[in-house]
Amino acid sequence: VTPDGHVINGIAADADGWVWGAGWSTAGIIRIDADDPTNWITVPGTTGLQNKGMAIDAEGKVWSITNGNNQAVVVTPGPTISDNTVETGVGASTLVSNYTYSDMTGQQLRLATNPRGFYRRLFEACDGGEVDWSELLFETEIPPGTSVSFRVKTAATRAELDLIDWIPVGMAPPDVSPLSIAIALMDAGVTPERFLLLEIALQAERSSSTEVITPRVRVRSVDVTHTCVPIVE
Repeated sequence: VTPDGHVINGIAADADGWVWGAGWSTAGIIRIDADDPTNWITVPGTTGLQNKGMAIDAEGKVWSITNGNNQAVVVTPGPTISDNTVETGVGASTLVSNYTYSDMTGQQLRLATNPRGFYRRLFEACDGGEVDWSELLFETEIPPGTSVSFRVKTAATRAELDLIDWIPVGMAPPDVSPLSIAIALMDAGVTPERFLLLEIALQAERSSSTEVITPRVRVRSVDVTHTCVPIVE
């Protein structure tokens, strides 16, 4: 509910720090500063249209789906809170009894989805004696605009892994399987220990927060080879 008592139905956030609300009944489209919610306005020209659903498209335009008026209202926002271009009657010849609460453009999901994710896997070698961590074997699908990077840390106990810095092993592309963990540890001056923690980072590039990420990077399999040298008494 707005400070002046109007009920807000659908809400959506854009990529530029604004939150938009669909004001019901005689209210209009509400534009709110996400950093200062006390800074808000009712966008002129949007009142009395029974705004119900709210969505942001890939161009940053704000769509209000009305309920009972057989139309959509589209706001093209400018950089300041009072800078708004309003278009009413959108789809009036085709929309009948329109109603939505959904993220109909998918933009909320895109804005909330991190283009970078990671996966970690713990490997354990022999209990006692020396260990040599050898190779990192992997099978991936890496479309253009995506990458997979690998790094490791090794310690004598699981608890010690939290205290140790990561060691880069490689990135695909350009690297291909297998990668040498042994060389990475040696170059870093690190002695191989019983536990090895592997982190795989998956990255999809995008030019802006509103760009749709279509390529999907996949890691189909991963494994680490090692040898144990027993203690001879």
